[in-house]
Amino acid sequence: MMQTNGDAIIDATRIGGRMRFVNHSCDPNCQVEKWSVRGQERCGLFANRCVRAGDEITFDYNLVSAETEVWRCAYMQLLLA
Repeated sequence: MMQTNGDAIIDATRIGGRMRFVNHSCDPNCQVEKWSVRGQERCGLFANRCVRAGDEITFDYNLVSAETEVWRCAYMQLLLA
């Protein structure tokens, strides 16, 4: 799920385009950008570094639970250690 603004959430768990297969990474090769197009919010996935054929496409989900606890990846914990 992805929140676009205070009221709208995109949920592609049951139905959606190919982007629903993009996985999370704490070291992603893509980022999501939110744009306003003719007054409607749109989301796009853009590479933030070179992505080669066969590479998994990933972005940082920025997961936050209902209790607002931020989930941290083991990768990020290692960097901070």
